[in-house]
Amino acid sequence: MKVFHLNKFLIFFFLIALASGLKSQKKNLDSIGLALQKMPDDTVKAKNLSTLISDFYNYGEFGKLNYYRSLLKQTAIELCKSNNAAIVRNGRLTFSRYFATGGRVAMKEYNYKFATTLYDSAMVWAQKSGDKVTIAFIYGNMGIVFKKQYLYPKALEKYFLSLKMLLEAGNKSGVIGNMANIGSIYKAMGEFSKAKEYYLKSDAYCLKFGDKDDIATSCIRLGNIFEIEKNYEKAYSYHSKAIKLLEETGNLISLSEALGNMAYMYDGKGDLDNALLYYFRAVELDKKLGKQNALCIQYENIAGVYLAKKQNKKAEEFYLMAMQIAKKIGDLDGIRSLSLNLSKMYEGNGDFTKALENYKAHIVSRDSIFNEENTKKMVRSEMNFDFEKKEAQTKLEQEKKEAVSAAESKKQKIIIWSVCGILILVIAFAVFAYRSYLQKQKANIEITKQKLIIEVKQQEILDSIHYAKRIQTALLPSEKYIGRNLNELMNKH
Repeated sequence: MKVFHLNKFLIFFFLIALASGLKSQKKNLDSIGLALQKMPDDTVKAKNLSTLISDFYNYGEFGKLNYYRSLLKQTAIELCKSNNAAIVRNGRLTFSRYFATGGRVAMKEYNYKFATTLYDSAMVWAQKSGDKVTIAFIYGNMGIVFKKQYLYPKALEKYFLSLKMLLEAGNKSGVIGNMANIGSIYKAMGEFSKAKEYYLKSDAYCLKFGDKDDIATSCIRLGNIFEIEKNYEKAYSYHSKAIKLLEETGNLISLSEALGNMAYMYDGKGDLDNALLYYFRAVELDKKLGKQNALCIQYENIAGVYLAKKQNKKAEEFYLMAMQIAKKIGDLDGIRSLSLNLSKMYEGNGDFTKALENYKAHIVSRDSIFNEENTKKMVRSEMNFDFEKKEAQTKLEQEKKEAVSAAESKKQKIIIWSVCGILILVIAFAVFAYRSYLQKQKANIEITKQKLIIEVKQQEILDSIHYAKRIQTALLPSEKYIGRNLNELMNKH
């Protein structure tokens, strides 16, 4: 067993406190990382290294991710060398985290094929560890990879697998994220009623169990829903709340999204100057964070504002900047949308050749994303999830009925055995009483028999006496005879 020195013991608790507080305020990540390297407990070190890597990612500090991932890998190797089964399990989980964090880095670099390979490796190690929650989260990450490639049916399949496992595990934060992700898929497909359904489910969980970042993200989603419904007052309220919360937490990635959504809300209202103000604020953050996909969206929206302001040259400039990024990162949905907007703009300018060229590009990209088979697969994924959920509910209800039935059966058995016990006692008592009765009857018969024998003997004795007396009487003369003869004798004398 490893021995903790006092200073290391204090560092241990200090690090846990810092790691848990990273979401609420931005700390000095480097100092935490240096202290983590000195930690003697590899199990705790692995967990906090994973948190640290995640926070470097969230705050846009990408330069040191690979260094700390290498520390995470080395820690996993050390844990797997142990003879203790529980420690080896933690080592396998740490390997899973190592590959999963690599998947996030690969996604950031738009290397989706490599990200898929890394998440497959993370899944292998997670399954070896047997940790269902980790497996569920990896399914969720796989869904994100497919979503970014606009493979919506595959994304839905992974999200529903993740959601099912997290509901069973009671993991509230995971349920929040997966329901929101499912909503975002439906929103991307134009299924706004389904998107709203899952956003509201996610929001219900979020308000009960979420932290500031979760609540802010929920506000963003709700703001978007109210934008779709053209309820700009509520949309502004939710977006403002989201921006305030994210500025407090320092979550720059989500903050850039919130700023972009506020800009889009102003754009929808027709307040073009405020729209540009918020779009450019979002652009500055996206450049800092290296968010190419987000930049593509912001540039397209800025181009739309300039087009509305009749500044077509400026609009073309930003559309083409956005298209360049979309082609670079393989953003099919971005190409689809940009091609259509460019086609409309060129048609308005009278440049029909470019208008037709971009419209053809729009059709090709649109058909690649929205086809009948994808729609069928999407519906199938949700039907499977709903069926499995209903089946699980039915199973649960059946188990409850069986439990009640078992309890009732047990109660009935207790009653039956109690009655049987009482009956056995009654029968035993009856047998005992009957035996006693028989023995008494037997004794009475014996007594009666003995009495009869005695009576017979007595009668025989009496008969003998009477018989002897009769004989005696017959042999002896009677008193009268004796008296008469005696008188005769006396007279003679």
